[in-house]
Amino acid sequence: STMAPNWAKAAASVLHMKNGKLTLEAVPEPVIEAVPELTPELDDANALMAVLRESLKAHGARGIAGISRKFRIADDDNSGRLEFKEFVKVIGEHALGWNAKQIRTVFDHFDSDRSGAIDFDEFIFGIRGHLNERRRQLVLMAFEILDADHSGVVELNDISAKYNASKHPDVISGKRTSDDVLREFLDTFDTIEKDGIVTPEEFIKYYGNCSSSIDDDDYFELMIRNAWHISGGEGWCANSSCRRVLVGHADGRQTVEEIKNDLGIGADDKQMMVERLIEQGVTDIVYIEGNDGVKFHVNGAAAAAPGTPPRRAPTFADSPTRPSTAQAANNPVNRRRGQGGAGASTLQLF
Repeated sequence: STMAPNWAKAAASVLHMKNGKLTLEAVPEPVIEAVPELTPELDDANALMAVLRESLKAHGARGIAGISRKFRIADDDNSGRLEFKEFVKVIGEHALGWNAKQIRTVFDHFDSDRSGAIDFDEFIFGIRGHLNERRRQLVLMAFEILDADHSGVVELNDISAKYNASKHPDVISGKRTSDDVLREFLDTFDTIEKDGIVTPEEFIKYYGNCSSSIDDDDYFELMIRNAWHISGGEGWCANSSCRRVLVGHADGRQTVEEIKNDLGIGADDKQMMVERLIEQGVTDIVYIEGNDGVKFHVNGAAAAAPGTPPRRAPTFADSPTRPSTAQAANNPVNRRRGQGGAGASTLQLF
């Protein structure tokens, strides 16, 4: 829903947790620009482009990808430019309801040199626009996390270091291998040259398409942080997908601690969680306890507390292509783990 960011902000303003205290924090009223109403008399190119953007938002990143595909099909000579008759065909297939005059108005707007053709990339940029600097830096943070070997590009080995496809239904049924599923996942971001290698430019292009359907910078930040388990963020933008565990300290205290940037750390990898907490400065750990109710002591012994219910199967963590299922709402250790990205496939976090 286009109102989702506003509802999320409203909820955050009512229940705002900071420094362990629940406070009320006002949120400014959102400013929503009305989309021009399409009438036969509408003849402003910018207003017509706003109508086109709104129609594409309903399909998210796939909306941009869909019209891009139509442009490539219409570009019979592979010149990267479209003549007016080709442009008419693309717009007609998108079923916007523009009349001939409106199509000509938009075409002329982009045909600035009056050559009789418009540049495909320039037109797509007119729809999508560039990521602003805040969004671009967030996307690059996500890329750096996914680039497990720090080679500057993302390949299959990087994906397999972060995600486990063994529980994918097609892998379980034998229809596909784990590598097949992971390659499909990687292909989502391989947007410029289909070579099995994702560059920062390709990653930015993918999120440029997603970004065009997200008006609010704060909502975009929340989506990126939760999809890729990037710790940090202020207020309602704060990450809520990284795992939280109960830590028993040497002096008898108990605190809830976040496993920061936990992409690649599995639900059962308690030793890695302890090592990550020590790196974060939590050094007096006697045991940790997750939402499975099992205490893992630093010597490696694990025991369930008396009365602990049977352990649940590991849940699917947030992935950049599908939000997680609802977490146990009554568990304070792992209460806010929603808000993933958008797309189709589900992978299990290691």
